[in-house]
Amino acid sequence: MNNINTLMIKLEKVTDVQKFAVIASRYKNLELRSGRYIVSASSLMGILSLDLENPIKLCYFNENNTKDIKKDFAQWIVS
Repeated sequence: MNNINTLMIKLEKVTDVQKFAVIASRYKNLELRSGRYIVSASSLMGILSLDLENPIKLCYFNENNTKDIKKDFAQWIVS
């Protein structure tokens, strides 16, 4: 079973969502979770359906390189 890692991110503009989805498409099995909703991190429409007023959780599995993910998504990571 793969362990799930998470980062909190904040997407403020539509251009952020577009860039984020393009980068996310380079990875396997990235999800965004907001409340009870879970969408693919590479789905533009899925991301736009979430409540983007608040930070959302980026979930990824051990098959992805944590260091690369943190670097690629650094501009959106919040504490």
